[in-house]
Amino acid sequence: MKIGICCFAYDEGRSGISEYINQALKYFSTCESEVYCFIPSYEFIHLPKKIKETQLKFVVINLPKSKMLELFFTYILLPFYYLKTGVDCVFYPAGNRRLNFFPLGRTVTTFHDLSQYHIEGKYDVFRTFYIKYFIPFFLKRVGHIFAISKSTQVDIVNFFGFKESEIEVNYNGFEPSLLGRTVEKKKEILYVSRIEHPGKNHLNLLKAFRKLPEAIQTSYELVFAGKEWSGAEVVKEFIVKENLQDKVIMTGFLESQELADCYTRASLFVHPSLFEGFGLPLLEAMNNDLNLCVSDIPVFREVCGESVIYFDANSPDDMALKIERALELAPKSKGFNDRLKLFDWDLHFSKVHGSCKDLVNRR
Repeated sequence: MKIGICCFAYDEGRSGISEYINQALKYFSTCESEVYCFIPSYEFIHLPKKIKETQLKFVVINLPKSKMLELFFTYILLPFYYLKTGVDCVFYPAGNRRLNFFPLGRTVTTFHDLSQYHIEGKYDVFRTFYIKYFIPFFLKRVGHIFAISKSTQVDIVNFFGFKESEIEVNYNGFEPSLLGRTVEKKKEILYVSRIEHPGKNHLNLLKAFRKLPEAIQTSYELVFAGKEWSGAEVVKEFIVKENLQDKVIMTGFLESQELADCYTRASLFVHPSLFEGFGLPLLEAMNNDLNLCVSDIPVFREVCGESVIYFDANSPDDMALKIERALELAPKSKGFNDRLKLFDWDLHFSKVHGSCKDLVNRR
């Protein structure tokens, strides 16, 4: 069986979708199927060397770097590349970003989130229109749809009119090897996320930090680990306005080992996002035995259960109160092991692979 994987939403290897695609390619590089990866040249250069050296067959397409051209190519021309290589089934790792009409009924996709329905102004008018009208049209032509959480499944049902039975929940995994080197603990409150306003809610976290007792403000630093994204300038301007330059560390994008070291150094992990489709950093923080203090949103309760402290993401007062409480707790020590067993990349992608086989065998 020949499987095609569309890697046209790779984000230069610097987003949650990028990590998902990396994990997909890692899994499919060892499966028994013949796997073709379709990727534009400007994204191929960002793929990890280890992935490029596997048995995967890469179809690298020379395109100028342009979102409009990429969209046109994905929907109109990419299906002919599928025909040329003779793939039996196509997997779209980011169905909320890229889909197309071919091959009808022989496509599998993972759908990550519908955040634009929850966060006003998250995307521009064109992208909002594209997600609300183009994506559901093509999603109805997909053979099998996976949602990375129950929350995402509910959103697809509510906003796109699908039946719950048409969407299978398939939780993300995490990389157990993402452990920091032995480094000294520091008084750092860590938030791992791209710097994006308003959805990632950095401003309320900064406001909450200002409401913490003076002793905590004096001794602790906030670490924002992530690439600057849309609205990052608003966050940076607020930091200057509140004179927090000496208390906030913005690391930019970090490679895996650097990120793992951040988890090891930190005293507390916080995640104040207003909305998420899943939340990979939660698993990474738990894997590093950090105490967690996070937004009280449905998907975080799915991922973390009752083993973390929740706060109202819209209330800096409540956030400050819960952060202070979390800092007083003793450090975790392998307290998340049972929880983490629920999230496994091999299990996740074996379901995707199995779905591809089922669709091809039905022909």
